[in-house]
Amino acid sequence: AAPWLENITVFGNGSLIESKVKAKAIINPFIDFFPEHSLTGQAEYIINTGINIAAFKKTFEATFTYNRTGDYINQLGSSIYVVNPIGGKPLLNVPHFITQARDIVDIGLKQSLLKNKVQLKFNISNLLAKPLIIYQDFNGDDKLTTAFRIDATFSGQGRVLSGEDNVSSITIGQRTFFFSIALTL
Repeated sequence: AAPWLENITVFGNGSLIESKVKAKAIINPFIDFFPEHSLTGQAEYIINTGINIAAFKKTFEATFTYNRTGDYINQLGSSIYVVNPIGGKPLLNVPHFITQARDIVDIGLKQSLLKNKVQLKFNISNLLAKPLIIYQDFNGDDKLTTAFRIDATFSGQGRVLSGEDNVSSITIGQRTFFFSIALTL
């Protein structure tokens, strides 16, 4: 192998997860049962990968990581089914609240100086600053299609002007920056 490859480390892992909670009757004045669903909070897949590069006699290091988490149920919907007018697929009257899959990229840089007596570190977390979106899949296609557009002036109730799914929450992704200097005496 080429000598420069000794300074590169590629790493990664992934998981495909299938979890099912069986339908079950419950004692509750508002809900008769919960239908079969995936485990709440459990993503269907997770991907973690990255590369670490050392240079300049291993005094400089750069690490790039990519992480992706698939959609997962954030909160259960209702137990009452209605029939989708398009395709006839049974849908929950109040669909589960789903956290949409998202990508996260982080970068870390480290420089050692003065025979490793000084270390400078700089990290950027969540470089893409993707939002965290929670939605309800009202059309039953198992993804966020187009968000409802609501006319809030319609007799105080609001009515759907367009869209197929409800976006209940968008949390703006925040990049974080970190810089440190370490001195070894």
